[in-house]
Amino acid sequence: MDYSRVMQPLHILLEAALQQVGRTKRLAAGFTLSWNDDDKAAFTTARNLLATTQLLHFPDDSASLCVFSDASERGWGLLVSQIREWNDALPVVEQQHELLLCKSGVFSDTEQRWSIIEKEAFPIIFAARNLGYLLVRRGGFRLYCDHKNLVFVFAPDKEVKRHVRGKLQRWALSLTGLAFQVEHIDGTDNLWADLLSRWGLPVEEAGVSMQCKFITRSRARELAEAADAEESDSVVEPEVRVDQDHTHRVDQVHRGHEVPEHSEVLVDPNHTEPVDQVLRLHMISDDFEFPSLGSIRAAQEEHASSAPLEVGRDDSGLVLVNDRLWVPAAATELLQRIFVISHCGLQGHRGLEPMVSTIESVFSISGLSALCRRFLSRCLLCKHVKGGNIITRPWGPTYDATEPNELLHWDFLFMGESAGASKYVLVLKDGLSHNCELIACDSASSIVAATALVDWWKRFGAPSVLISDQGSHFKNAVVQQVCKKLQLRQELVVAYSPWINGTVERVNRDILQVMRVLLMELKLDTHEWVYLLPLVQGNLNHTPVASLGNRSPVETFTGLRRPSPFEPVIIEMNGKPVVLTEDIALPGDRMERLRSDLMAMHREVADLREKRRLQNMQLSKGSPCNFAVGDFVLWSILDQRLTVDKLLARWVGPFEVVETRRTSLSSDTW
Repeated sequence: MDYSRVMQPLHILLEAALQQVGRTKRLAAGFTLSWNDDDKAAFTTARNLLATTQLLHFPDDSASLCVFSDASERGWGLLVSQIREWNDALPVVEQQHELLLCKSGVFSDTEQRWSIIEKEAFPIIFAARNLGYLLVRRGGFRLYCDHKNLVFVFAPDKEVKRHVRGKLQRWALSLTGLAFQVEHIDGTDNLWADLLSRWGLPVEEAGVSMQCKFITRSRARELAEAADAEESDSVVEPEVRVDQDHTHRVDQVHRGHEVPEHSEVLVDPNHTEPVDQVLRLHMISDDFEFPSLGSIRAAQEEHASSAPLEVGRDDSGLVLVNDRLWVPAAATELLQRIFVISHCGLQGHRGLEPMVSTIESVFSISGLSALCRRFLSRCLLCKHVKGGNIITRPWGPTYDATEPNELLHWDFLFMGESAGASKYVLVLKDGLSHNCELIACDSASSIVAATALVDWWKRFGAPSVLISDQGSHFKNAVVQQVCKKLQLRQELVVAYSPWINGTVERVNRDILQVMRVLLMELKLDTHEWVYLLPLVQGNLNHTPVASLGNRSPVETFTGLRRPSPFEPVIIEMNGKPVVLTEDIALPGDRMERLRSDLMAMHREVADLREKRRLQNMQLSKGSPCNFAVGDFVLWSILDQRLTVDKLLARWVGPFEVVETRRTSLSSDTW
């Protein structure tokens, strides 16, 4: 400790000498240093520090490995040591430790807001993910912590928040492949880990922190003016106009006072806000006519027959309803201008409730909510940014097979890093029987796809149709050449429409689900998923499916009997274990019956699937598409915002529909 401070005098002495003779070994070899008492004392102190410092040792597989972890409010610490001769009579703090490694870190601003459970678990998960070369050992290791956090990591308590439980469960997957023993250590004995979690952190200044609301001078002036306006008897917010002489004209309506229809309030011409900036902030066209008292009076006189019974009038003769200006619902042009002001421009297209509240504070309009809702439904800018609700469409045409190996669905599934070089799984699934094959591969490439297709062909024959997305690994010259040689027809689904090829997407979901369960049950590391791939494929192919009449994909595809999980049965005969098997050899006269039964089973499965599809179509209440060729539409990825830039609009366009297809539409930029 304090090594730099002790070595500073010696470093200054060395730098001064090297500046005189040069920085090469040949020139500095014959130079003699002149030492004073301070330099000698510093050298002695540095030598003593080096002699008493804690040495790092090489790991010994026969020694007991210990991991100490701790976390403070702003940092975490981790220490790994080994004990060559473990003494059961002594506590861990009195054992003869040999230091192997020290790790520490500082929590970021986001991590500092974690719960205590998450902070205490973080150094342990860091060790499991980064110190595998030390922790993966035959005898396991001992884990010491001053908080029972691993209990929460493996079985989170109900009192822990839901998002915290999910995070701890994901972290727990990193510990599944490690053998360890958890032991609690008192906080006063866990000194080294606690020291590492606090070492080098800046000292917090003592004081009282308060949350203050920042208000600019302009905002303070607005608040003061609003307070004055509440004390006065005005009822309508002033309307500001900008004239050519850089003066602001304010239209006001007063209650109980007789004022001209247009009263001018002059503003300082040296005001720093130019006229063009004011116009740009309004975002209203120059020829737009703001509602004035004259236009409101004209509308009231035109539709005087529809005025409410209980009304009042101000001194100027305007009709008031509950101290608010009455605007006839039939004054369409006037209402449109009011709606534009209350929704567009600086109002920011906020929505129905803010728009209604803004209008009701000044005007009284019959059926205002319905009128505003109709106006908002026709706002084109709101369509770009907010979009409409997701509309359920009727069930459309799908790719249906009537016999095995007629349709072959395939897709690449990313699984992450593995114990080897594999990162992806190529999934191939038969359209009728759901029989699938899983192929681990290093990357999603055309070579892997073409090789897998040929491998499927040599065992089961060539399927009639290939269905996949438009990834470059499927849409390329290599796969097209293989399809041409094998006389296959390739169908590519529309981008951002995975439900069209939904059968293989469901298989991907099942693969991930079964893989997660097997990794946790067998206590394997997540990188060892590649070894469980055959088990997952067997589970998917040998499990009965309701859509297949409670038959397994293997039965439907090959006609072979589905193996039971209770087979084979092992019994003891004559003192030796014997596996009971069943002779499945068939006479020649039963082979033809087997083929006919298999064809009947395929017809039954196809009829069952068609029946279920028709039932689902009747139960669904989708709305048919209300656009055709020649219409203009907006486009967006379903229920997702564009991730390139948060400020981009959600719906882009408009696009003109130029062609209708089986499951999609073709559009062109307008």
